Amino acid sequence: MAFMFIYNILLIILYTLTMSLSFSNYLKEKKKIFLLISLFILFFIFDNTIVYMTEFLSSFSNSYDQLFMKAPVAKTIIFLSNSYLSLAIVSILENRKIKNYEYFILIGMAIWLISIPLFNTSSLKIWLYYLPNQLFMLYLGVQIIIFNKKNFNFENKNILKLISLINIFFSIAIILEDTFVIFKLDDYSNQTLQMNNRSICEDLYSIIICLLIIICMMKYQNKSLLIDEIPNDVDSDDININYTDNHEEALENTDSEFDDFCKEFSLTQREKEVLEHLLNHEPNQNIADNIHLSLGTVKTHIHNIFIKIGAKKRSQVFEIYDDFKKQ
Repeated sequence: MAFMFIYNILLIILYTLTMSLSFSNYLKEKKKIFLLISLFILFFIFDNTIVYMTEFLSSFSNSYDQLFMKAPVAKTIIFLSNSYLSLAIVSILENRKIKNYEYFILIGMAIWLISIPLFNTSSLKIWLYYLPNQLFMLYLGVQIIIFNKKNFNFENKNILKLISLINIFFSIAIILEDTFVIFKLDDYSNQTLQMNNRSICEDLYSIIICLLIIICMMKYQNKSLLIDEIPNDVDSDDININYTDNHEEALENTDSEFDDFCKEFSLTQREKEVLEHLLNHEPNQNIADNIHLSLGTVKTHIHNIFIKIGAKKRSQVFEIYDDFKKQ
């Protein structure tokens, strides 16, 4: 009992830390993805709190299990909410909108979760109730793999690849664990209803997801600090250097040379647009106005361009581009 108590406290601390980091970024950046991540983790906290109470409060456990067999409202809300939130987060990382058929999948999942409890109590009924959640996790993992194959230069490819592997592995692991626990350990007879509400694989999944989010948040904050330093460099006197006519002429590029350069350094479409304006000696604010992006987003793209081509300041971008053209 002491171990489970400490384990639950550590889980709540991890969830709370993850949610706090994400929500603080939302308050600073006002980006939707941070709010979605915060809500996603909030439902982890909600779910674990319920499981914790079933483990330590016998009266609550009995009431919850009986209610679960008739109308598992809390679990249904958690499943549907986290399925939608995970889909929304992935769609933002993939820079796309949620597709119509994905909404239909969620609607079908909701109808399934509401309908299954109407059947007679049995192990199969409980197994079928849990199944759609794991299948949706599996779908997301497979969908990300297909997306990555079609968009091999996408800037979020690595994080998406990790998410896909985690989802595929744990969707299968949770199905196997549920199959064993539901059919071998649980007892769903009316006289001796006994359910194991905690899933070890689900806990491991949530822990790994939280650690992944924390690592990404820390990298994002470090990146933001670097981006804040960029204006002191890229908007400095480098912009106002009086380049010679020969240098200006050297910067004139054909579409093919420019495309080859962007392909060589795996620049995204947005980064290509920003680079084109950079090569025309435009300050950050002008670039932002011309391509209808915020100043902060432009600085992020410039920072990414610098990293990819190996430049530390704006003047080096011209030098690297000139050297490439001479090859």
